[in-house]
Amino acid sequence: MRTYWRRLRDDCGASAVLFAFLLPVMLGVQALTIDATRMFVERRHLQNAADAAVLAAVSYLPAGDPTALGHSRDAAIAYASLNGVQITAADVTFTTVGQANDRVRVDTETDILFAFARTFGLTDGVVRAHATAQVGQLGARGGVLPLGVVPPVEGFQMGAVYCLTLRSSGNSHFCPNVLKADFQALDIDNVGSSSTSVYRDRIASGSLTTLRLGDIRSINSGGMNEPTQQGFQNRVGTNTDLFSQVVEQRPECVGQPGCRYDVLDWDHPRIGFVAVVEDHTSTATVIGFAIFFLEQNPGNGNIVGRFVETVVPGGAWAPFSGSAYGAYVVRLAE
Repeated sequence: MRTYWRRLRDDCGASAVLFAFLLPVMLGVQALTIDATRMFVERRHLQNAADAAVLAAVSYLPAGDPTALGHSRDAAIAYASLNGVQITAADVTFTTVGQANDRVRVDTETDILFAFARTFGLTDGVVRAHATAQVGQLGARGGVLPLGVVPPVEGFQMGAVYCLTLRSSGNSHFCPNVLKADFQALDIDNVGSSSTSVYRDRIASGSLTTLRLGDIRSINSGGMNEPTQQGFQNRVGTNTDLFSQVVEQRPECVGQPGCRYDVLDWDHPRIGFVAVVEDHTSTATVIGFAIFFLEQNPGNGNIVGRFVETVVPGGAWAPFSGSAYGAYVVRLAE
């Protein structure tokens, strides 16, 4: 029995010595874990701020005008600050991929003072994060109106009043003193039908399928004036909202050339996506998309409204292959 207690005391002593030896190691590992966790959390915070800042900045691009680039930088700085991170203009950089300054990067950085790692001589560390976003054109969309707009040579003037005239049989004399452009009545869902009722219903509801850049659609010829008017009336109904009630220019650049718009209600019946097309007489090739505010329908194959230059929420991103016709999509590139 004495031998047993003697051995037990010896084992307890050895365990105490071993525990005393390992205690600093265990405390050190715990300390490093706590400080490493703090660095991870802070980096996630910086990354979220960088993502928000870069998405705010890219909504002003592409841009070659220094004023627009200034608005882009200001937006990045403001959104980073809203997320608790301070950056400067030097942390916002622009590069060109497809069009002038169509990509922007935001860098964030902060110092972390260690709480426990000081035991090992580590007093602080630097945490960094960055995000890059790129703007492109709208590449695909559902709910597109069956109006294939043929772009004028000079392009669209955003926010100006246009009279879109049905190329096959419209008469633009019913909407004088405004800018003019032609459109074709499209078999937007590619069902192989020139039905006037289908065309009318698609003006009211938009396409039931997704339309993509490069798609070819048949042109419905003749007899589409009345369905155009009926479709417009079915879509808009009794709504009397004005352009200024649905769409507004960004307050920091009102009156400046190229000032973007913000659509206040994307589900509004007067907001429609139209295909921009290359006309081949019997067919049309989709070369872009545009956002159009449906203002009036004076009849005789005419629709009056305004093109809107803005960033489309949730649209399919595509690289620039020419003009974006005012319909932009942004994405995080890194």
